[in-house]
Amino acid sequence: MTVPYPYQKEGVRRIEELGIRALLADEQGLGKTLQSLLVLQRNKEQCLPTIVSCPAHLKWNWEREIKIHIGMRAEVLEGTRPPRGGFFQRRDILILNHEILKFWAEHLVALEPGLVILDECQAFSNRTAQRTKAAKALCRASPHVLALSGTPITNRTAELWSILNLVRPDLYPAFWPFAMHFCGPKKTFWGWEFKGGTNLNILHQDLNQTLMIRRLKADVLQDLPAKRRSIVPVPLADREEYEEARDDYLGWIKKRNPARLGRAERAEQLGKIGDIRQVIGRLKLPAVCSWTKDFLDDGESKLVLFAYHRKVISELEERFANRCVRVDGSVTGRKRQHAVDKFLRDKRTRLLVGQIRAAGTGWNARRVSDFAFCELD
Repeated sequence: MTVPYPYQKEGVRRIEELGIRALLADEQGLGKTLQSLLVLQRNKEQCLPTIVSCPAHLKWNWEREIKIHIGMRAEVLEGTRPPRGGFFQRRDILILNHEILKFWAEHLVALEPGLVILDECQAFSNRTAQRTKAAKALCRASPHVLALSGTPITNRTAELWSILNLVRPDLYPAFWPFAMHFCGPKKTFWGWEFKGGTNLNILHQDLNQTLMIRRLKADVLQDLPAKRRSIVPVPLADREEYEEARDDYLGWIKKRNPARLGRAERAEQLGKIGDIRQVIGRLKLPAVCSWTKDFLDDGESKLVLFAYHRKVISELEERFANRCVRVDGSVTGRKRQHAVDKFLRDKRTRLLVGQIRAAGTGWNARRVSDFAFCELD
C-alpha cells in the first residue's frame, strides 16, 4: 500500500468534501492518479463500478497503478466494437481511451457507474465533439466524476466550460452565460467571438470554492522527497515485429537485410541484443511522443528526455522541433554549450533530448526537476 504525502491526503479529503465531483488540477508529477485511486478505495461501495477514460498510451499505466496502489484488477478495453454478453461483469474497474469512448458509451452507461474518472480531461474541451458528448452521457449516468488535468485551459477560457459542465452541470449548465461573463465576448460581423478572458479573478475564486483543487510543486516542496521514480508502461506500435525479431532473429534479418545475414550468424546473440534494442526503441516512439506531448502541454516544467539510439533521438528532435534542443555525440564544443544554455534560459525551449552518455554529465541541471528515460535495458 502506497503511503500518500500530506498534500495528497488533503487532496483526497477535499475531493470527498466536494462530493466526489471535482476537477483535480494539480501540476504534473504531484500524483493525481494516486489521489483518485485513494478516493475510490475509501468509497468503494458508492464508486464501483468505476470507468477510467484516458489517453491511449496511459491505459496500461492506469492498470498498473490500480494494482499497485489499491490492490485491485482492472479491465483494459480496446477496439471500436464492444463484445456482447457478460464481458463487463469481470472487473469493477474498466479503462478505455478517449478515442473509443463514443463507441462504448452506451454500454458503459448501462452499467450505472459509481465513478467516472476523466484523465487529461482537456481532451473534452470541444463541447461539440463526439467524444465530449459521449463523456457527458457517461457523467450524467454517474453520481461521482473526477476530471484530472494539470492544464484544464490549454488555449482559451471558453474551452473550460465543457469540462466544468461534465463535472458540475448544476453549476455550469449552459455555455452562453459562462461565455458572456468570463470569455471576453466580442461581437463581429459574423457573430459573437469568445477568444479572450474576463472576470478571471471571480472565476478562479468560484472554481476554488466549488469544484477545483490545484497545487503547484512550489506549493508542496516541503512534502516531496529528494527524488521520486516512476515507471510508465507503454505499448509497442507493432508487437508482432518485436516477437518475430525475438523468436526468429536470423529469419527476421534475412527478410529485412539479407546482406547482414552472414555477420549476424557469426555473432548471433550479440547482434540480436543490439538489434532488438533498436526495434524496441523504434516501436516505443509513438507512445513516447504521446507521453512527452502530454508532459509539455501539462504545465511549464522543463524535461530532459534521455534516449540511446541516434534514430530515436532524431525522430524526437523532429517531432518537438519548435521547443527542444538536442545533445548527443554529434553536438560538440560550442554547439553543445549553446544547446544547453538555450534549454536552461529560454522559456519556450522546454525539452532537451539527449543521448544518455553525451548528455548525462558536464552541465548543471539543478533548474530541471523532471527527467525521463525512453530507452533502458
